[in-house]
Amino acid sequence: MEGSVGWVRELWVEVMFVAVLVSAAGALLQASPRLEPEAVALTVLFLSHLVVLGAATFLIVHSTLAGWWLAGLAFLAVAGPRLVADGVERVLLGASPAEVIRRLAVDGTLTAAGVVLVVVLARGWQRGRLCLKRAELVSMVPAGATLTVVYACASALAVWALAVAGLAFRGAAAPGAPLLLAAGLARGAVMVAFAAPLLFTLLGRRVKNALAVGALLGLGTVAAHLATARSLSWEMLAGAVVQGVLSFLLGVALVRWTRPPVMERQSSSEQAEVVHEESRPAQSEPP
Repeated sequence: MEGSVGWVRELWVEVMFVAVLVSAAGALLQASPRLEPEAVALTVLFLSHLVVLGAATFLIVHSTLAGWWLAGLAFLAVAGPRLVADGVERVLLGASPAEVIRRLAVDGTLTAAGVVLVVVLARGWQRGRLCLKRAELVSMVPAGATLTVVYACASALAVWALAVAGLAFRGAAAPGAPLLLAAGLARGAVMVAFAAPLLFTLLGRRVKNALAVGALLGLGTVAAHLATARSLSWEMLAGAVVQGVLSFLLGVALVRWTRPPVMERQSSSEQAEVVHEESRPAQSEPP
């Protein structure tokens, strides 16, 4: 137990170190939030990288993959809600495409570097092999599409409620319902599509996987809002929290409803086997 706690503590220190490196690079490339004073902007930048990389580290440690495949899928899962989904939503709500593309390029490079470092520190650079069955991915489409529509409706309703309360969202005081639905559909579709492949490589219990994927999507959404903030106003914080909660619920539902197979390590080897929950033998109750 003590050795396990020591390993977790060491890994957490390494993740913090990676977050510091990525944040320092972001500050040098002027990718920090436009907050005043500058110390606040740097703190927000560091915390946003830390929480996202922390959630991603749990998934990286509990994945059956290694090497480039693991780094690639982890990068997609991190970049989905934090960069691509946020960028698409901002463009649809009136942001400059050139500004969004520049931030995608800068933050995408930093995120990729951070994910690779975490993979190396947490798992080592082993040779991995990706075995994703097309039938399993296709089977996720109906549930994923349903969750995307539900997420879009909930997001549009939440933004409408914020507008009624007098709070602007993404600089748009009163965006129309069709625009809000389009933005929600685009954001939800990107998050589902980018996170789905990683779900089929995860070890461990489904509940833990669901919470971890939900945390990654939720924290990534909040971090994306903070990364473009001009001030820590109530409007910005309310929008970030609401979207973060919706993204968290989307991630949890994505794991629970799509029911991807659960990976478990065999006790006698390091290989992983696929175990469907429906095929688990019933455990007898102790007398």
